[in-house]
Amino acid sequence: MSEYQKPFLKWVGGKSKLLKNIVPNIPLKINNYHEVFLGGGSMLLAILTLKKRGEIIVEGQINAYDLNKSLINCFEWVRNSPLLLVKGVEKLKADFLSIELNTLNQRGAPDVNKNNYKTTREHYYYYIRNKFNRCDKLTMNAAIYFIFLNKTGFRGMYREDKSGKFNIPYGLKDKKMVPGIINKEEILAISSLIQEVVFINLDFEKTLDRVKGGDFIYLDPPYAPESNTSFVGYTGDGFNSEKHNILFEKVKKLKEVKWIMSNSNVKLVKDSFSDYNMDEIIARRAINSKNPGATAKEVLIYN
Repeated sequence: MSEYQKPFLKWVGGKSKLLKNIVPNIPLKINNYHEVFLGGGSMLLAILTLKKRGEIIVEGQINAYDLNKSLINCFEWVRNSPLLLVKGVEKLKADFLSIELNTLNQRGAPDVNKNNYKTTREHYYYYIRNKFNRCDKLTMNAAIYFIFLNKTGFRGMYREDKSGKFNIPYGLKDKKMVPGIINKEEILAISSLIQEVVFINLDFEKTLDRVKGGDFIYLDPPYAPESNTSFVGYTGDGFNSEKHNILFEKVKKLKEVKWIMSNSNVKLVKDSFSDYNMDEIIARRAINSKNPGATAKEVLIYN
């Protein structure tokens, strides 16, 4: 059994494997908890597990924020209607796995319509992606599509184009890959754990304005770019060096607040927090298009 509840989503930069470095720095007594960049929720689930076991005390509210409204919507449906959500995802999974396992030898998305969407599993993926991009992002259907696309898209990435359309390509072209997609017991366990969590679709600047003395914050922003061509964001507007500088200055101005931040081991970050505690840690870059098994140094910053 895992020491902490495993997330139900795959996510770029997920912190499951780094919790052993992060958890020892968590305060034992917290007023309100704020997770500013929710992502896959590894840290949130660790906090909730520690609270449930009585290893930390959270006297106030547990808040989880993200600018990705589809992600927030998905967590809310897991919390509120887990069985209906599982039923919907299992329907997509059954349709997907019923299609003969063959692949397309082409670049880019195929032309998909209601008459040919079951031609290949790849066709089916793009059919669901189109439905997701057209649907109301605050519905259960959006959450169902979100989970399916997360488990069948390229390495679980989430990325939007400048118009806000999800544009990750199909990710299961290797015939040996059989996706789990959904685990009922896992979803029910997470649903039980997050019942008291307040999920909020909000940017980091407004989020940090909500913080009060005695609160604890964990920040896992899109990492500061290592080069001019680095991937810097998952939503249409990206997350550039200017936004990092705004984030860093707001964090440093917080008073009587404990915080921990994860980020890349680059000059921008190290110069900004040279007066703070900073640990270098080795992280596996699970979603690296050229070398999926690569590792890199990251930093854990805390006050």
